Amino acid sequence: MIIKRYIIILLLLVYTANATTKRDLIEMRTAVFGTLFTLIYYTLNSEKVDNSDKKYSLLYLKGKEFTSNTFLHDDRVTLSRENSYIVNNEYFKLTSSFEFSATRWNSKIKNIKKSEEVNLSGYIYSFTPMFRYYFKKLWVDNFKPFLELGVGVSLMDSTLVEKRDKSTRFQFNDNIGAGFTYGRYIVGYRFIHYSNLGIKKPNPSIDLHHIYFGFKF
Repeated sequence: MIIKRYIIILLLLVYTANATTKRDLIEMRTAVFGTLFTLIYYTLNSEKVDNSDKKYSLLYLKGKEFTSNTFLHDDRVTLSRENSYIVNNEYFKLTSSFEFSATRWNSKIKNIKKSEEVNLSGYIYSFTPMFRYYFKKLWVDNFKPFLELGVGVSLMDSTLVEKRDKSTRFQFNDNIGAGFTYGRYIVGYRFIHYSNLGIKKPNPSIDLHHIYFGFKF
């Protein structure tokens, strides 16, 4: 487990070193440094298991891009294992988890020219370490609000998304969101950004806004 965590930290350092666009520098830097910090903290501290909570979650995310020239929708199914809490005091609880996801995306783009190369559907498979910050002062009975963030890796079944040439099937995925748990149930919002960080050009981004729900078991 320690080796795996250091590999993830190395990937995040490479990510930060290559983040040269305005989007990567501003929109997702919070997720990068937040994840990096919590991973380093995690490697330096012994794992603390909280047996009072159920560890596994199954999530369903429904997403869409909200830009004038894209028509992308996606459905994402995620299996999550919440490993431990890193910090747990009277003010907040910080937990880590690993997510395995399968995404089916499709596009409703129209007016396609015969000469254009277009791909209107595909799959994305992802592995993402996620971190949740629960605000314990706001807990009311079983209602527990949280913020979440994480950076992971993804594999696409094609480099072509709509008319966008992503150059590489390998992508990083940046996640930032908020939500709440109520007993076994989870509801939230999450923004996911896909990019190869300039490993190869061109590198047009995919930016999806998701509403999700799920349950713990």
